[in-house]
Amino acid sequence: MLDFEQACICIFDRSFPNVLGSGCYFHLRQSIHRKLQALGHQNKYENDPEFSHNIHKIAALAFLKPDDVAKGFEDLSMNLDDEYQTVLHYFEETYIDK
Repeated sequence: MLDFEQACICIFDRSFPNVLGSGCYFHLRQSIHRKLQALGHQNKYENDPEFSHNIHKIAALAFLKPDDVAKGFEDLSMNLDDEYQTVLHYFEETYIDK
């Protein structure tokens, strides 16, 4: 089980190329939350229930079967408007495009 820090994931993948790592959901949520803060979305996340619910949907992709994640991400991306695109891009680059 890994922390969801990109550096940790990269080092693990290079050190153990034949081992499938799994991450902790708490740390995934924490990572997404830090990104929201960096993007200036903290206030919206705290005060807009629809926005926070949709962010939770992004994190919930972690519960899909690995073969279903790309399709789930694509479906979610199609249903969320432009204000989510920076978070979706971060999530895709960090966790899906591996």
